[in-house]
Amino acid sequence: MQGTSQAADAATEPAPDGAAALALQSRIDELGRQLAETRARPMRTFAEYLQFRILGRLSRMAPPLPVAMAARFGRSAQKRDPYRGAIGATGAIGAIGSMGAAVADHARGYRIAGRVTPDPTRGNVLIVAHEASRTGAPILALNLVEHLSKRYNVTVLTLRGGPCVPDFVQSAVEVWRGDDLALERPDRVVEQICAATRFSFAIVNSAESSGTLGALRRAAVPTVTLVHEFVLLYRSAPFLERIATLSDEIVFSSEVTRGSALAEHSAFAEASLHVIAQGKCRVPVNPEASDTDLRQESELRQALRPPGPRAFVVLGAGSVNLRKGVDLFIETARKVLTSPDGQAARFFWIGGGYDPQFDVAYSVYLRDQLVRAGIADRVTFLPATPFIETAYAEADALVLSSRLDPLPNVGLDAIAAGLPVLCFDRATGLAEQLDAAGLRASCIADYLDCGDMAAKIVALASDPALRAGVSAQLRGYAAAHLDFADYAGRIEAVGLRAAVRASDGRR
Repeated sequence: MQGTSQAADAATEPAPDGAAALALQSRIDELGRQLAETRARPMRTFAEYLQFRILGRLSRMAPPLPVAMAARFGRSAQKRDPYRGAIGATGAIGAIGSMGAAVADHARGYRIAGRVTPDPTRGNVLIVAHEASRTGAPILALNLVEHLSKRYNVTVLTLRGGPCVPDFVQSAVEVWRGDDLALERPDRVVEQICAATRFSFAIVNSAESSGTLGALRRAAVPTVTLVHEFVLLYRSAPFLERIATLSDEIVFSSEVTRGSALAEHSAFAEASLHVIAQGKCRVPVNPEASDTDLRQESELRQALRPPGPRAFVVLGAGSVNLRKGVDLFIETARKVLTSPDGQAARFFWIGGGYDPQFDVAYSVYLRDQLVRAGIADRVTFLPATPFIETAYAEADALVLSSRLDPLPNVGLDAIAAGLPVLCFDRATGLAEQLDAAGLRASCIADYLDCGDMAAKIVALASDPALRAGVSAQLRGYAAAHLDFADYAGRIEAVGLRAAVRASDGRR
């Protein structure tokens, strides 16, 4: 694509002078010394760099790692920072932003020209995504860019790259891609962007992008932070306080996630909070798709619907981990399959991460659970697939067995497809959607009650009229409430509210 050919074009930097020039020369000299050492001992240098990268990654994994442990990993990473000798004892991560453009270029952003020509008569909007992967939050950000670009000049900052960068380029006036260090300290990248453009407001998509809030506040850019997560997964008090106090407006996807935030940190009680359930997102077509995809789609259909008597097919979907409640999915399957009216059912989990040979933390126990329950031949794990819509078309029901799941796209997509969706009460914002659709009795099981979930599945399997009625209600609800254009308009209204409050000095 035309835009991606310019990915290496960096923004113009001001010429350093005075002390900055001396710091720059010192850094150049030190980097020259490091280069000579690297040539002399390449394997040792490579090993040290790998340690730095791995420790840096681990330092960002709180949660699931304890905060204190992640902090120790961060300190260890700083000690192995390849830039440490060049910029002083504080290390590269700690020095970014404090040393200015002269020494922080390793955390700079790279500008990609968008396919949309800027319109000087329009306002400017910045949308921040933590990455450009084909997963929930980045896909939501992409859909916001597509819709808001009809009324604004949209600039995108993706703190980490990903396969959807070309899709962002199609609908934006420019895309800024941060390097790997931008997630730790994105201040410099934000400063680059805001120095060139005055924004009406910024949409900071997800808690993982909240590191930009400080720099946006200093640049006087009104902000709307979209919190898709349960904040109890981010138990660091400074992290939560940053979101609560530096965001001009905060939008949650459900009442249950808003309640989680209020329970975890008192600062949220003083913030301007909104609950706006997201609409159904468009998932971009994978440009790497090939002719083999047709075969893969056919194989998926055959796996779900093999020759023989038609079974009642129940889907689960998502990465295989404890939060997704795959063990609860298996226990629900056991109860259904051992009931007189549920023996014809078949259960399929679609998603990556099931590896009982090597994953001794979770998968091995799931496999043992299947074997001991005697249902290993009727519960099948399938890899993640780009043809999830095909799976919806072949299935009879989707079970969201998650212990915690704010408002997963898989559930919204299934609702839009008219596929009966079942979930546990108080474990996901999806329960609020199903309740609003008038389907509490048919589709919402008591909190983590596998017996109640199994009973609802058996009822759907035994009553085609009930199943058809649920499907019709879901389609009607989706048509009325899951339109993404409406969602984007509501987010825009919150952004304009933030802009007005900022102009009135009420931040």
